Amino acid sequence: MDYRARHKEMTGKDADYWGSQVTYASLQMLQQAIERVGKIDRAAIQKELQNGTFETILGPIKLENNQLRGIFTVGQWQNGVFQGLAPPTSKVPSP
Repeated sequence: MDYRARHKEMTGKDADYWGSQVTYASLQMLQQAIERVGKIDRAAIQKELQNGTFETILGPIKLENNQLRGIFTVGQWQNGVFQGLAPPTSKVPSP
């Protein structure tokens, strides 16, 4: 919810209920990987992204087989708000 409030304050528009947060978290991961490597070395950054754990707005993320796991993959609109439904253990909380 903090991310959504900051997004609206900066852009004047509401963030969507899924893609925006995942994109922001991905950029946080990239920033942390570059900082850990200490230089722009694409191969080393790629390796860090594949193996590291990253603190993001979605919580800690560690890629599994180069894929982001643990976020919802099924959702639906309920009372005008998009709600993540499955898996029930997803990291992205419903607003």
